[in-house]
Amino acid sequence: MRSTSLESNDDTCEIALAPTSYITGRNGLCVDVYQESYRNGNKIILSKCGQNKASQLWELRMYDNTIRSGGKCLTTTGYNSGSYVMIHDCETAIPDATKWEIQSDGAIRNPKSELVLTASEDSWGVINLVVDKNIYASKQTWYASNITKPPVTTIVGYQGLCLLAFQSSVWLEFCVSYNIEQQWAIYPDGTIRPPKNQDGCLKYANAGEDVVRVGTCDGGAEERWRFQSDGTILHVMTRKVMDVKDATAILPEITVNNYNRRNTQIWFQV
Repeated sequence: MRSTSLESNDDTCEIALAPTSYITGRNGLCVDVYQESYRNGNKIILSKCGQNKASQLWELRMYDNTIRSGGKCLTTTGYNSGSYVMIHDCETAIPDATKWEIQSDGAIRNPKSELVLTASEDSWGVINLVVDKNIYASKQTWYASNITKPPVTTIVGYQGLCLLAFQSSVWLEFCVSYNIEQQWAIYPDGTIRPPKNQDGCLKYANAGEDVVRVGTCDGGAEERWRFQSDGTILHVMTRKVMDVKDATAILPEITVNNYNRRNTQIWFQV
């Protein structure tokens, strides 16, 4: 984005504008420079979002495809799966290692390697950032915003019924105001979670009963969803949309199907 708001006689000063925001990902955590240290080569991690924490604020420079914090660049250490991501001086880093494409589906891609930014948990429980093959997992989904708390909403579907979770089961039921079992937290990593159990995610495994259930969030592809402008909820891995399994059932369970314009596939948040 370019601005030419400053002008003096025939000389025009062009100012390149770039938004600065948090980048949230897996489990609603923020991309962070480890221990707030900007030494070249320091790793990038995910940590709990803190208000105006400088090491979690990133400048998204679309005009040169860099992502910067503290004046330094988000940089991959290599172009192979599992290469870790670091902070580094932009001027001395390998240029291709500092380039990122923010894609419409929430992935952040390094064009040189064709790998995407991925949250990888180590044996100590630290979530480090690496680049890896895109498998459309929730650990590869990112959202740039100054709002870091996942919104809580009600999801209304077929015949005005509300999506409800009880333990691992998910079905449609008559809507009841302030029923927490009919509320859902929408996370920036593409997961949909019951507020009572935010370690649990809506999942579709395409096996067994062929229904959507609540399971333990693990950063995988089975739990990644995307709300679309046509009212459908896309299961990104299968490219199918959330649907009612049997609309004649007393408590209709949820599955996924190919999009066929049925009203059982339309959802909205209230």
